[in-house]
Amino acid sequence: MKKVYITGVPGIGKSTVAEELNKRGVFAFDIDFVEGLSAWRNKKTNEVVIGDVEYTAQWLAEHDWICNVEKLKEALKQDKEIIVAVGISANQAEYLDLFDKVFLLQCSEKTFLDRMAARKDGTAFGKSLVERQYVLNFYKDFEQKLVADGAIEVIVDNIISKIEKI
Repeated sequence: MKKVYITGVPGIGKSTVAEELNKRGVFAFDIDFVEGLSAWRNKKTNEVVIGDVEYTAQWLAEHDWICNVEKLKEALKQDKEIIVAVGISANQAEYLDLFDKVFLLQCSEKTFLDRMAARKDGTAFGKSLVERQYVLNFYKDFEQKLVADGAIEVIVDNIISKIEKI
């Protein structure tokens, strides 16, 4: 079994890629949408945030989107030839070694900002200017670190063909 992780900034198209892979018979899931797998947590108390919140600059500075690594390990125990997980979390360095390959989706800044602003997939994050500025503040360092750690850079249009060749 091969395990693949696809990451990238919000609005880059990770969920869309997972949907397309599933249509083509490759088992894929988005860590944002698996019940109990990812959640906003307070940085100081580690408390899970429950309910709707307003993503102000101060709130975003005090919280991180965290993936539960133990639950992720369970989600990866599927009897499949290839398992693809897509997502982004503040703690992904803790679980990248669970995967055989890590792909970093990239596109222009304008494209992902426009996609975040126009989201219709049930994901509210990214619609406000504050949220988009939050992503702008971290995305370049985030991408550089992943590439330095060996992530494979992929332009959004090319990811499906790369996964199918694994």
